Amino acid sequence: MALLIHTWDIPPDPTGREEYRLIGQEAIIIVLRQPGVRELRAYRNPLRSTPQVMVQIEFDTDEALQRYLDSHTYGEILRDFIRVGCRNIRSEVWSASPLVPRPLYPGDGP
Repeated sequence: MALLIHTWDIPPDPTGREEYRLIGQEAIIIVLRQPGVRELRAYRNPLRSTPQVMVQIEFDTDEALQRYLDSHTYGEILRDFIRVGCRNIRSEVWSASPLVPRPLYPGDGP
């Protein structure tokens, strides 16, 4: 399992926000169609401080995540977000822990 985490701030002007909304809807569909994608989660910061948005994309493997990062699709999505006025864009990449390689839930035994 590999995880890509993006955070950013929404465009401050109404025109940029509307275009951002449309691009975001398209981007979700496109990302979910990428090979190796398991899950996409999106969050908004309830305190309305920076960063305002966090998206987590889980991949089957580190290799699938790397292929996505190297893809034209990934570059286009980032360029579109920058073009409409998203700011403070950050990316983090994480691999599964060897000590906890799968999610644990309440009630799971040791």
